[in-house]
Amino acid sequence: MKKFSIVAISIVFLLAGISPVFADSGHGGSVDQAGSAKKDAPSALSYAVPDHIKEIYATRAPTDSSTSYNPYAVKYFYSGESIYFVGRVFFNSPGPYSVYTIVTDAGGNTVLMDAWDYTADSSDRVFWFSTTSLTSGTYNCSVLVYSSNGYLLSPTAFTFVVL
Repeated sequence: MKKFSIVAISIVFLLAGISPVFADSGHGGSVDQAGSAKKDAPSALSYAVPDHIKEIYATRAPTDSSTSYNPYAVKYFYSGESIYFVGRVFFNSPGPYSVYTIVTDAGGNTVLMDAWDYTADSSDRVFWFSTTSLTSGTYNCSVLVYSSNGYLLSPTAFTFVVL
């Protein structure tokens, strides 16, 4: 009998907690009011997406003459081979910006830096820079982008090896 009453009391409290009749939205309103207020609140998707770097990578020269950059990342190159550094950036408000492509060696020393000014005509912008000057070693590529909204630094570097 004692087990039955404990189970019965537990079921009553469980139902009271789930039931909208007994539930409170936490600020004195009903559950229905809380639900409609939530529906009217703007979602995170309704806010402007801030400028951000979508991707960076190293690659070889484009194989298709109709494209200006190769969309496939490459991790290994040969000394003297053309290495293209590609970056994709999203701009909330397109306009003028400056890109700094920075290549460092495994020790963190800057071995190559290229600066270039662009004018973004669309929100999704691709830029690239190429070199043949890297010798054998392990390298990291990152980009720093300056726009009217501030600076963007690639969150992680792209690591590649020159054989």
